[in-house]
Amino acid sequence: MARYVKEKVVEQCFHGCQFFSTSGHIMECTHPEFEKMDWESKLIINQDNSRGRVPDKCPLRQGATEVVLRIKLKE
Repeated sequence: MARYVKEKVVEQCFHGCQFFSTSGHIMECTHPEFEKMDWESKLIINQDNSRGRVPDKCPLRQGATEVVLRIKLKE
């Protein structure tokens, strides 16, 4: 199995982070830490706390996150 590791450094939220998501006017963090929490827990992003920086409640502030995605052909 081939393995490719790509490290991404996040300097700001919004479109600078792969965990940033928006649906209409609602901005949310899709970091895996929030997967088992209620929807409102993901609402840590707003205009004031994330342009040019990351929110104080951002899970990345606790350390790096490694997300493993396995991609294979359908058998």
